[in-house]
Amino acid sequence: MGTNPRTSVVDDRGQSWEMPSLYIADTSLFPTASGVNPMLTCLALASIVADNIIQDLNSLSHKENQQYRHRRWQRLTFQRQATTLLKTGIAGILILSACSYASRSRRR
Repeated sequence: MGTNPRTSVVDDRGQSWEMPSLYIADTSLFPTASGVNPMLTCLALASIVADNIIQDLNSLSHKENQQYRHRRWQRLTFQRQATTLLKTGIAGILILSACSYASRSRRR
């Protein structure tokens, strides 16, 4: 976290210099490892970054907001489809494995 893109990954709002729609809101904002339990500090940083995200979303025009929501909906739809395919694929592999095992044990 810093004010210079050459020496930091995110700005003072937690927003990435390289990718404007990426925010970091956890202990990754710490410059070094913490020697104590960082829970309260992490929660405070996450709260501040969340407020910054809300401000940024509220400042979008209506058209930009609709485009953002549409892209988010497309991404969620893709993730759901990929998850469903993955679950189906895993279930299919398990069924095939069980059938293969059953047929091998019958042969013996």
